[in-house]
Amino acid sequence: MTILRIFLAKEWFKSFIATFIILIILVAAADIINAFMRNKGDFLTILFNFSVKAPELLSKLLPFASLLATVFAINKLKTHSELIAILAAGMGPLKILQVFIFCGSLLAILQFINTGYVIPYANQIKLTDDEEQFVRSSINSGKIWYRGNNYFANFTGYEQSSNRIIDLTLIFHNNQFLISNIISARYARYMSENIWQLEDGVIKAHLDLKEFPTIERFKLKPIELTENPSDFKKFESDIATLDIFNLSSYITRLEKNGIQATQYKMIMWDKISLSFICFLFTLMPLLGIFNPNRRSSSFGKSVLFTLVFMIVYWLAHTSIIALGNNQQLPPFIAAFLMPFIFTIFLIHQFTKHRQL
Repeated sequence: MTILRIFLAKEWFKSFIATFIILIILVAAADIINAFMRNKGDFLTILFNFSVKAPELLSKLLPFASLLATVFAINKLKTHSELIAILAAGMGPLKILQVFIFCGSLLAILQFINTGYVIPYANQIKLTDDEEQFVRSSINSGKIWYRGNNYFANFTGYEQSSNRIIDLTLIFHNNQFLISNIISARYARYMSENIWQLEDGVIKAHLDLKEFPTIERFKLKPIELTENPSDFKKFESDIATLDIFNLSSYITRLEKNGIQATQYKMIMWDKISLSFICFLFTLMPLLGIFNPNRRSSSFGKSVLFTLVFMIVYWLAHTSIIALGNNQQLPPFIAAFLMPFIFTIFLIHQFTKHRQL
């Protein structure tokens, strides 16, 4: 049985590698040609830009490659009557399933590493050349830092729904870059024309003078900042540089400060969901092993069913993800609803065929 397990695994990995190479070549060629047509730099620049985008593309290609790999592997086994021989040798559908579970698990781990670590690292490389206000990498410490005209500032998070900055600290300096005033506020709400309303805060003034500083507490205080809400929305690009565990920690910090973190939870759970989808897509075409006769099955029909399945699945999945982003569904349910439905379908089909 060990020899048969190794044989099945080799067939699947050969099909997967061939399928993946074809898909990545097609995507790379289309992207590079499009970049040349739009005059987006020389060849090395275009190649670098594609390499930065490649991990994100891989996250979308891996589920398709896993699905097609199983389709091609099963079809090859049927065409050469190897599937019938394997079943006749005493290796039942359950043992065949175990082999593909192993293959799908390896691919799911690869996808998790890609979405959880490689994509954030690629995003960080992409942002190094951006001339943004916000200081990159500061988000890992729990604060977002930026520099204004005559001040430095940090904050914990920004609520787009209410145009509100959470836990804002403004550090003002004089012409000699000595700290003059520090203003801390629990919230800063945008009013109009760069005017922000600070709520529940403290002002520490005259820090640059040779006298004891004054401390003033306030409930409400208007202040003019050079930033507007669109500037604070830019810090979301920093979120894309966090690996899966730092993202989870960041979400926890936001919730402790009373910040709505639904969209970030959606990002986190979607990363994990993509890994499970790779595993699920590897097993989906295995229903064909219950019909091992090559004459009773058509490869063309199998490929057509696979393409239709992928289109329907992703249309449904992206629609449900949109509901999660709009807070109409909890993030966890939105990310795993479609995988859960198809998991139940697979379990039902395998159970039904085993009873026949």
